[in-house]
Amino acid sequence: MEGLEELEPQPLNAGACSMFLWSQSEARPVFVFVALANPAEARVRRNGRDRILRRTAADGQSWHGHFETQTFADELMTIETDLRFSTTRQLRDGAVIEGGVIRVRDREGWETIVPVNGMVACQR
Repeated sequence: MEGLEELEPQPLNAGACSMFLWSQSEARPVFVFVALANPAEARVRRNGRDRILRRTAADGQSWHGHFETQTFADELMTIETDLRFSTTRQLRDGAVIEGGVIRVRDREGWETIVPVNGMVACQR
């Protein structure tokens, strides 16, 4: 199974809150995941193609419409995010994600675990 690829910069529309995640590689952080609160979906890039996955589950505390644990899926893969939001590092109209993991599972059951950091940002 191949991992997630770098995404192009993503717009943040007025009134929207999005979650942005970067993989933590040895060379440099790579922007690999964005999730929207409304509609509740995620965007990733895999095998040279952008994919949109619908949120199918959410649990834990909500930060601007995003949760500590979320699941997104389409017909080819499932992505689970398990994140640790900072309670000490404050952002105006957002939240810092101190760390966590993305679990990418394909329909054959292969799983890749990606360590991530990131943020939730809202455009007012």
